[in-house]
Amino acid sequence: MSETDATLEIRGLTVKIGSRTVLLCLNTLELKQGQIYGIVGANGSGKTTLLNILSGYFPSEAIISGKLLINGEDVRPLCTSPDYARIVFQKHSIHLVPQEPLVIKGLTVLDNIFLGPSKYKWYTKPDKRLCEKLATETLASLGWKLDLSQYGKYCTPAERQKIAITRVLLKEPAPKFILFDEPTSHLGFDEIETFHSAVKSLTAKRIGVVLVSHRPEDIINSCDTICVLDEGKIISHITRSNGKKISLSEIFGYFPAITCITPNKPSNLPPLLTLSADYVIDESGRDVIKQFGPVNVFSGEVLGIVGQPSNGVSSLFNLLSGTLSASKFKASIVVNGCPIHNINPASIRKQISCGFISDNKMEHGLILDMTIQENLLLGRSDVGLWIWSKQAEKVAFSNSARLHLHHYKLTDPITCLSGGYQQRVVLARELTSRARVIVMHNPSQGLDVRTRDEMYDLIRNVAKQGTAIVLITSDSTEAKSLSDRQLVL
Repeated sequence: MSETDATLEIRGLTVKIGSRTVLLCLNTLELKQGQIYGIVGANGSGKTTLLNILSGYFPSEAIISGKLLINGEDVRPLCTSPDYARIVFQKHSIHLVPQEPLVIKGLTVLDNIFLGPSKYKWYTKPDKRLCEKLATETLASLGWKLDLSQYGKYCTPAERQKIAITRVLLKEPAPKFILFDEPTSHLGFDEIETFHSAVKSLTAKRIGVVLVSHRPEDIINSCDTICVLDEGKIISHITRSNGKKISLSEIFGYFPAITCITPNKPSNLPPLLTLSADYVIDESGRDVIKQFGPVNVFSGEVLGIVGQPSNGVSSLFNLLSGTLSASKFKASIVVNGCPIHNINPASIRKQISCGFISDNKMEHGLILDMTIQENLLLGRSDVGLWIWSKQAEKVAFSNSARLHLHHYKLTDPITCLSGGYQQRVVLARELTSRARVIVMHNPSQGLDVRTRDEMYDLIRNVAKQGTAIVLITSDSTEAKSLSDRQLVL
């Protein structure tokens, strides 16, 4: 470690929101430039809260005590509000790449990459050419490519994640610490490999990296030191030494069950859903799927469709869920023997009860102004007209038991839950809806390994009861664990 390297240290940190303690770091946690720190733990254990505190993105009602030291100086007294805290941390070149990256829909990819204070005036022609060159080179160093003229409203979750990562890497002055909150959750398997290589190259530039992830390979392949959180407390530190391999059970306290199922034979009954497509164009105008199908999905089976985000898996999900613009495809969907002439969510649900689990829960899975109970019961027809009736509360309570929401009330706003718990709400609602067909896209993103395996068991049980499930995923291991049949895009 160089004498000029920065340090970021936590001592006796406590964070309270209302009467609830969300983070209690009585141990000392010291982060140094040029090293990679992994932070792991179950959903709701305080991982995102810790990163938000270290970057100034905590809620205004949070009460913080303890010490936050940057280069030995306690800056916590300066962090009297999130706005002041962000100024302090950004002054010391500490930046966050959040779970849900900020992308302005009305701006281009290039504009979004250089969003915020910058020495480059990207809106003038000379600097715009320079910005295009810098953005292209940075993306290429990560093994990625984006259409810089595409508008943010057309970007997939994977593209938004790439924009946020590129934005931080192009900060001036260069970052000293980058805090990544589940940066690979939307990336394809090849893109994850290039991201791991890029993260390791950052250490050669004396950039400290803090990495939060539920993917075991992210933590094992990249991190020098691993911090394990449980219910807001640091319970252990694990340091890699002399090339020692760190086991999954040592990190997670649990060995993930990666299994391949015995495929079900297709039903002798007619298929519940048949899809064929001459072409599908993504929102940027790129032809991503040609001559697909016909593909049948039968009652009681899980059909896995595996592909990189760039291969059109997001567009395929949008087509099946009826949210893709009619000008972007020429396709046929037959549901329960009846062709759908006007492909939209209402037409599909009119033919057969369908559930949809999007990989973009914030826009297509939750209503953020509603409570946990209201989100659990969205679209349910078996709870009566009044969402707070005794019958509705009974159904919501039954679903909440599956989520292990020990510390929350059903009347709490959905925004008080961590990203992983929010994903649990979407999964519990759709998988218990008694739908005949469920189409899901990367359903395990944001889930800890134990919850992921519980979710896999629930999906298998739902399929055994006769539901046809279409699993669209970028995770080949997930497809092997769940699918009776697989297609590769």
